[in-house]
Amino acid sequence: MNFLGKIEKRQTQACEIEPPRSRENPLLNREKARGGVPGPAFFPEGMGLLNPGKWIGGARPLIMVVGHNFGSCGYRDGLEPKEFKKKRNGREDDEKTWKYLASSLDVANITIDQRKVSIDDCFMTNWFIGLLPGEKKYEAQCLDLLKQQIKEIQPRLILLLGKVVVQKTSQHFSDLESWGWKTKTEPSWPKIHRAGVLSLTSLSANPIAVIGLSHTGFGFKPDVLKTNLRALSQVQLEVGL
Repeated sequence: MNFLGKIEKRQTQACEIEPPRSRENPLLNREKARGGVPGPAFFPEGMGLLNPGKWIGGARPLIMVVGHNFGSCGYRDGLEPKEFKKKRNGREDDEKTWKYLASSLDVANITIDQRKVSIDDCFMTNWFIGLLPGEKKYEAQCLDLLKQQIKEIQPRLILLLGKVVVQKTSQHFSDLESWGWKTKTEPSWPKIHRAGVLSLTSLSANPIAVIGLSHTGFGFKPDVLKTNLRALSQVQLEVGL
């Protein structure tokens, strides 16, 4: 099975995962993943790729970007065909998360195998499928799906967007315990940045560089850009990709 076929298989798997339900507060309930977004969009609603045609052969993305969740049901509804002319045109790469991450990577000037990388080299996925964390079986299914994606893609670099994703990653991957967040308290950015670039070795034949970034979906504020560029520069200096 080629790479795109594997992504489609994981999409089907993601759409079968049931998010937790709340009897006390139905407003907290979330729908299952739907998939089917035709343009660039985070996995599992989209393929997680800016240009899927680039990966028809044997090549695979060099970078995996892990976000928290896909967003609200209303946000997802805006990607439906009936809404294309009104809102989103069936894609989300014109939104802040994609645009500002693309700009950060461009300015950071990271090279892997002597080639400058860009947003086109990324596989964009989410930790939580179906939007809502908090129930053990659901979280275990999401974690298992994420591990399968890492094993199949074998990225050289993983970018974790936001404190929650950094926290979850450090709690569930023994390789990253040196980040030191075993509690439910969100880590501080100074602590994340002091930890620098870590190496994930348990899911790949070769070590994968892992680093935490401020979530680019919150805007391109100067302090966020400065923080992310400093973090991305560590990748080149410490890992020498």
